[in-house]
Amino acid sequence: MTDYEQTGLAGYHCPRFQELPSIPLYKDQVVEELNRYLAPLHCGEITATMVNNYVKVKAIPPPEKKRYGRTQLAGLYLICMLKQVYSLGEITAMLRVAEEPEAFPARYDTFCGELEEVFRSVFTGQAAPRKGNSLTATRAAAYSLAYKLYALRLLRQVAQQRARAAEQAEAAAPPEKGKKEET
Repeated sequence: MTDYEQTGLAGYHCPRFQELPSIPLYKDQVVEELNRYLAPLHCGEITATMVNNYVKVKAIPPPEKKRYGRTQLAGLYLICMLKQVYSLGEITAMLRVAEEPEAFPARYDTFCGELEEVFRSVFTGQAAPRKGNSLTATRAAAYSLAYKLYALRLLRQVAQQRARAAEQAEAAAPPEKGKKEET
């Protein structure tokens, strides 16, 4: 019996950014590596076609010389997990919340830590929905929906803040030469 069979996902370890392969991988290696990480989650496998599609819709940065680095691998890992609850558009928005590439590894590691904590809590029964009655699945679905809606609200707030900042920057910018000012 494996650790996961004994504890559910309470002992699941998300690979941290520095634990991901340090050398760039070809697509088939990426697929193999991701499927190894995702196997205990039973959330389906990723395929080379899926990787192509995620690059095509700009959910992850394109490979360099047909090789994928840690950033792409981490992004694909997040997509594979989050697509259980969110649409690809919503996930892409989440991945872009902090547009500074240097901030991504820390945000990724924070997500991994949070997910492990939630798994530990839920799968050890510490914060799991009531057991022994028919409300377990219903309550779990309600938690999923509540947290999804909360996350989407936060994303809307970030988008509104960015839009206001862009409007303020545009309003503060001097008019371009050659354009007449409106009177």
